[in-house]
Amino acid sequence: MKCKLISIREAAEALGVHVQTLRRWGREGRLLPDERTAGVHRAVEEAQVC
Repeated sequence: MKCKLISIREAAEALGVHVQTLRRWGREGRLLPDERTAGVHRAVEEAQVC
């Protein structure tokens, strides 16, 4: 079963951090790799921020 994807903006709001922080965490490997939607927007699994 595939997890629900949320935008990095939604994830940043849920975590109380800036979007750039999530991008940096992704580069550093602190988050599982994000995915790209069909529109080439970044998204992360909702389970990573809950």
